[in-house]
Amino acid sequence: MKLNEIVESLDLPPEKKNLYRNLCAVIENNIEENIAKTPFELSRETGVPYDKWVEFLETTEVNGWVNETIRIITKVAQRKKLQDLTNGDTTTQDVNAYKVLNDYNATTRQTDNSNVVILYMPEKDTNGNNNNGNG
Repeated sequence: MKLNEIVESLDLPPEKKNLYRNLCAVIENNIEENIAKTPFELSRETGVPYDKWVEFLETTEVNGWVNETIRIITKVAQRKKLQDLTNGDTTTQDVNAYKVLNDYNATTRQTDNSNVVILYMPEKDTNGNNNNGNG
């Protein structure tokens, strides 16, 4: 899912939604660079106060997207570094970089929730009937 789709799905007041759309556009316009920037760096570059960036980046859904995107980037970087190591033109720095990526990826493994199903169960009224608005 794209970040802008996540922002659109958030239930926010119109003013905050517009701000989040703008912040989302900044991130998505240059994901490779902006995904790793601090709120302070983003604030300096955009003029949006850093506390607004913190609030945006700490929104559960946005934070999850950022973490997942970084996880994907580091897994790809690890594969590229491994490929470099197998080609033989490596330095100690390359080996250390691979170790760091490997350690990071090992500690940030996420549970695959792709098979999770969420069900909505309507509340029962005092008579034991489902309270689903159908009488």
